[in-house]
Amino acid sequence: MVVVFPVLSLLASAQSKKEFNYTVGSRAVISITNNYGPITIKSSRNRQVVVTTVSYSEDVSLENEQHGNRIELRSISPHEGSGLVNYTVLVPDDSLVRVRSCSVDRSRARTVW
Repeated sequence: MVVVFPVLSLLASAQSKKEFNYTVGSRAVISITNNYGPITIKSSRNRQVVVTTVSYSEDVSLENEQHGNRIELRSISPHEGSGLVNYTVLVPDDSLVRVRSCSVDRSRARTVW
């Protein structure tokens, strides 16, 4: 058991959770690119876009930009593979959402491919 605790503490320290909030108007366009893990999309029921990320690697960087009614979210890593970063994004019901990911869970949002 002595060996297990140091391993668990290393795994916990590599996990990083962040939250970003954006206010948008009607028919906002949200583009999400995450080739390193799943994206879950849910309804925010208001004019807020709420982005929660959980990163499991220090080598993953997150680039988020808002230009008026358009939001672009991207994850970038020098490493390939899934399970490096998870996105949960709450969007207004009338949003247009474009997703590029290795795994997507869509719930109550319209998706444009």
